[in-house]
Amino acid sequence: MPEGWNWRDDAASGFEDEYDHYLKSAAAKLRGGAPEAEVVNYLAHVEIDTMGLGERQNTVVRAKAVVQAILADDLMWTSAEDVET
Repeated sequence: MPEGWNWRDDAASGFEDEYDHYLKSAAAKLRGGAPEAEVVNYLAHVEIDTMGLGERQNTVVRAKAVVQAILADDLMWTSAEDVET
């Protein structure tokens, strides 16, 4: 996505793909109070087993980075009604 856009922008909808539901599921797990390690394991499992990509040397490192990015995104933790347009 171009700099300055966020995931709620209508123009960003073209960047959505078939894998976004895994990311949304990870965010929902975190929002529901799941431990970070559980969500890291979930994301690694999705990549390794569900997508069939196998485990790579940096699979867990990248999953941890995704979890940290989700946690750092303040807009992720608001509902659409909470965001001013």
